[in-house]
Amino acid sequence: MIITRIEKDINECERMWRAMVDDRDMFDVWEYRAAFFEAEHLTPHFIVASEDGVDIGLLALWHRKAEDWLEFFGGELMEHNRFQTTRRDVASALLGALFGRYWLNYIETSETELVALTQEDASYALDLSSFGSVDAYLASFSGKHRKNLRRDLDAIQGLGPLVYLNRERDVDALIEITNERFGSGSFLANPLFVKGFRKLVDAARRRGELHLISIEIGEKVVATQLAIEHRNVYTVLIGAALSSPLNVGKRLIMEHLHNADRLACRTVDFLSTEPGWKKLWNLTPTPNYEHCNFSD
Repeated sequence: MIITRIEKDINECERMWRAMVDDRDMFDVWEYRAAFFEAEHLTPHFIVASEDGVDIGLLALWHRKAEDWLEFFGGELMEHNRFQTTRRDVASALLGALFGRYWLNYIETSETELVALTQEDASYALDLSSFGSVDAYLASFSGKHRKNLRRDLDAIQGLGPLVYLNRERDVDALIEITNERFGSGSFLANPLFVKGFRKLVDAARRRGELHLISIEIGEKVVATQLAIEHRNVYTVLIGAALSSPLNVGKRLIMEHLHNADRLACRTVDFLSTEPGWKKLWNLTPTPNYEHCNFSD
């Protein structure tokens, strides 16, 4: 018989995560998810399924005290969420142990084989390994698109941009530019999120997986974006470009693509935000799913 329990001790949660989570991309790394944990505001809520005294399934959540709901451990930035089981009966038991309000989103398509889920938006990625190079990927664009992109990139190059990798002070620039572009809708408008974000950056730097690319024109940072490379998956996580000069964001995208190519990454994952340009750039969409009992 399958039984479930709730684990709330953060140290025990870490032990179970490391023992039970398959390491596929950056979202499976404990240090990146735990960067956003603050005991004052969050309570670990790991639903554990066991059978004959052996742990066989895990649904890793936390409880947001102020909002009074459950979400995936790591919070709103985390994507590619999964139930740590391959059995339908175990997945059903894990979800059956939910109570109160819960909002579980950015669930991977694979999990629909275990339980019924509701489709939401999509995430977008480039299978770089199937093209072999960035140039081969760009050749998949229409002739008009390639011509316009080259024109826009040439215009930016004419401004004498300087490109920096992992410059420490550019973390502050990323926060400022992102908030300027997106205002209160920015993740980084929340001081608690900023605190966790800085810890995430520090963790990526320690692990040698940090790829913070910044573009400076006229001694001013005009675009900056954070990516993390883990297990040959290059995840472009968060960042922004100023509205002027026009099209500097396209140069930033190209810098990430070439950086991922140099690292021999098989996938460049641009996640789910801002889908408009991602469709134009022929990125492959993959549906995300959710399991929620309320809406914000």
